[in-house]
Amino acid sequence: MHRVPLLLLSITGASFLAYGLWYAFDLHGALSAVGIHVEGEIATTHLRTYLAGLQIALGVFLLACALLGSFRRPGLWLVLATHGGMALTRVLGIILDGPYAPVFFALLVWEVGVAFLALLALALVRDVPPARRRPRESATLAGPSAASRHDQHHQHPRPPARSPLRDPR
Repeated sequence: MHRVPLLLLSITGASFLAYGLWYAFDLHGALSAVGIHVEGEIATTHLRTYLAGLQIALGVFLLACALLGSFRRPGLWLVLATHGGMALTRVLGIILDGPYAPVFFALLVWEVGVAFLALLALALVRDVPPARRRPRESATLAGPSAASRHDQHHQHPRPPARSPLRDPR
């Protein structure tokens, strides 16, 4: 079950990337597959910018989130936001514009399903605690300070656990 976040990020990232590349190189073919016909260079360039550029960027980002464990949670939020937003605006479009095509139902099922899986995956992914930072060394041309070199090479004795010298915290 803990593979769900990784699989979801990988599949949605690859989907966005694939559709973005399809729109980039064959915008008219991709749009005519769903019954949309675009005329004019300005409209073509504008739609290519949003449909291709945005989806390629989302795909690359989600694939990076799949690879980088600390980015999985933000990536899952992005999957939820994008697919939930697409589902809501698809329903709004059907309500406002009326015409219903069978492809809309298939896309709506996909969008709602992916948004639900993103919620499930978010429940499975734990927050990654921020990395602990070590104190910085002094920035000198000669390298680490003498005190730092001394501490690296010597183990100083510690008082026993029940010693009055030991800090009680």
